[in-house]
Amino acid sequence: MISNLKVKTICFFVLSLVLLTLISENESGENPEEILGRWSEDSIWPMFHRDPGHGGRSPYYTGDNPGKLRWRFRTGNSVRSSPAIAQDRTIYVGSDDGNLYAINPNGTLGWRFKTGDSIWSSPAIGYDGTVYVGSNDGNLYAINPNGTLRWRFKTNGSVRSSPAIAQDRTIYVGSDDGNLYAINPNGTLKWKFETGDAVVSSPAIDRYGRIYVGSNRLYAINSNGTIFWKLDVWEAFKSSPAIAADGTIYVGSGDGSLYAVDTAGGIIWRFKTDDFITSSPAIAADGTVYVGSRDGNLYAIGPYGTLKWKFDAGQSVWWSSPAIAAEVTVYVGGYDGNLYAINPNGTLRWRFKTGDSVWSSPAIGPEGAIYAGSNDGNLYSIWKSVPSPPLFLRANTGKGYVNLSWSPPADDGGIRITEYRIYRGTSPGAEEYVASVIGSVTSYHDIVPSALQDYYYYVVAVNDMGESEKSTEAKAKPGTPPSPPEGLKAELRSDGINLTWEPPKDDGGSDIVEYRIYRGKEEGGESYLVSVDASMNSYKDTEIERGTTYYYYIKAVNDLGESEPSNEVRVDTGERAPSLWLFLGAFILVAAATIVIFKRGGSSLIREPK
Repeated sequence: MISNLKVKTICFFVLSLVLLTLISENESGENPEEILGRWSEDSIWPMFHRDPGHGGRSPYYTGDNPGKLRWRFRTGNSVRSSPAIAQDRTIYVGSDDGNLYAINPNGTLGWRFKTGDSIWSSPAIGYDGTVYVGSNDGNLYAINPNGTLRWRFKTNGSVRSSPAIAQDRTIYVGSDDGNLYAINPNGTLKWKFETGDAVVSSPAIDRYGRIYVGSNRLYAINSNGTIFWKLDVWEAFKSSPAIAADGTIYVGSGDGSLYAVDTAGGIIWRFKTDDFITSSPAIAADGTVYVGSRDGNLYAIGPYGTLKWKFDAGQSVWWSSPAIAAEVTVYVGGYDGNLYAINPNGTLRWRFKTGDSVWSSPAIGPEGAIYAGSNDGNLYSIWKSVPSPPLFLRANTGKGYVNLSWSPPADDGGIRITEYRIYRGTSPGAEEYVASVIGSVTSYHDIVPSALQDYYYYVVAVNDMGESEKSTEAKAKPGTPPSPPEGLKAELRSDGINLTWEPPKDDGGSDIVEYRIYRGKEEGGESYLVSVDASMNSYKDTEIERGTTYYYYIKAVNDLGESEPSNEVRVDTGERAPSLWLFLGAFILVAAATIVIFKRGGSSLIREPK
C-alpha cells in the first residue's frame, strides 16, 4: 500500500513540475490568456492570419459589406503576399515587383520599400510599428513606419514564409534553406532550427511561446530552440498551422488531409479532401475549422472532424487562407480570380471578380472592409463603394428653363443614394456645381441665366462613400418653339395671291430663323410649300390656277422648332380665264365674217360721188 504521505508527495511533485513548465515556457511571465487577449483587443490585422496563433478570426463585423470595390491599388506585378493592417489603418502588402507597399486607408500610396526580389511573404507589424517582411532575395527586412530600413537579416534561401511575432518581440520566420529562424528585435540571431527541407509555412505561436511550423514534418519547437516533438506524415506541410483555444493544432498536408493534432504531437483526427492542402486553416469561436483545398472546395469541419459543409469555389483554393468575420462570414480567394464571401451555412453571400487568380489571404479591417491581393497586380479594398453614374440623362427645354431627368445608377455601391448633384456649364466639359436633390428624386428644374445660350449638364450620384463618376453629358438650349405668326391675310391679285402676316407675339426665347408657308386645296389639307427669311412678313404665290380655292397657314421657326399653325385663310381665284385657242377661234370667225360681207355687198356700200 502507498502511504498518504507518499501520494501527497507525488502530487506535489507533479504540480510543481507543471508549474515550472508553464513558467519556463511563458518567458515573459505574463498570463497566457492576457497574451492572446492583447492581440485580439489591441490589433486590427497585424500579421498573417491576424494573430500569432494564426486563427484567422477577426472581431470586426462585416455583415453590411455588400462586396463592392471601394478602391484598388496597382503594384508592378502579382500580389501573392497577404495584407497586414496597422493600428493607424495603414495597409502593408508585398508584390512580385519586389516592393513592400504602405497604402493609406483611402487607397493612395504612403511609401514603398524596394527589396532585391519578389515578395511572397506576408508582412508582420511589431508593437512599435516596425514592419517585418521576407523577400525571395533571402532576407528578412525590418522597416521603420516611415519606410526606411531598420535592419535586414540574411538567410541562405528565399524567405517565402510569413514572419510571426511573439509576445517577447522575437520574430520567427522560415527560409527555403530549411531553417526556422528566431531573430531578436535588433536583428541579431537568437537561434535557428534545422528542419531538413524548405520552410514555406508561417510559424504559429501558442499561448506559452511554443512554435509550430510545417516543413517535411510538422515541428513543435520550444521557445529556446529545442525540439518538443515532430509529426511525420506521407507528405510535407506547406500549410501554416492554426492553434485553437484549447491548444489543438490544425494544419493541412500535401496528402490532402487536414490534421487535428494535440499538444503532445498525437493525431486526434484527420479529414481527407481530394487534393493537397496549402491553404492554412481558420478556426471559428465554436470550434469549426475552415480550410481550402486544391480540389476547388472550401471545407467547414466540425471540431470532431466531421464535415459540416463544403463550398465549391470552381477551381483550386491555392494559397489563399480563409478569414472569419465576427458574424462568421468566411472570406477566401480562389484560383478562378474571385474573392468569395460565404455565409455560415455554406451558401454564397457574394463574390468579387478580380483580373487573375487570388493567392493572397484576405484581411478584415475595423470598418468591415475586406483587403486582398490578386495576381493581376492589384490590392483590392472590398466594401461599400461610390455609386455608378446616373443613367439616361435627358434635357427638355422651356422658355428660360431646362428640365433635367435621369434614371438611378445601375449600382448604388451597396448603400443608399443620399443625393444627386447637378453640374452645368456653357461649354462641353466645363460644368460647375449648380444644385442638389435628395436621393429619391431623379429630376431637376433649372432656371437658366440666359435663354439665348447653349448649356451643358451632367449629374452625379452620391452615397456615404462619395460621388459617382459623371453621367453622360446633355446639351440644351432653353426656350420653346415660337408662338404662331399673327394676322395672316391673303389678297388675290392679277399676278398671284399675296400673303401678309405679323411676327409671333412670343419668339420662344430664341430668334425666329424663318417662316414656313403651307398651302392646300382643301380646308385642313395644307402641305409645305416654301420657306422665307425671318426678315420677311409677306409672300406672293404666283403658281396658282384660276377657278381654284386655296387654303394657307404659316408657321414661325426658331432653333427649337416650328410654331403651331397661324390662322387659316381661304382664297377663291374666280372663273377660269379663256384659253388662247378660244381667243384665236373667235378672231378667225370675226375675220371670216368681215371678208364675206365685203365680197357680197361691198360695191353697194361704195357710193359714187355726186
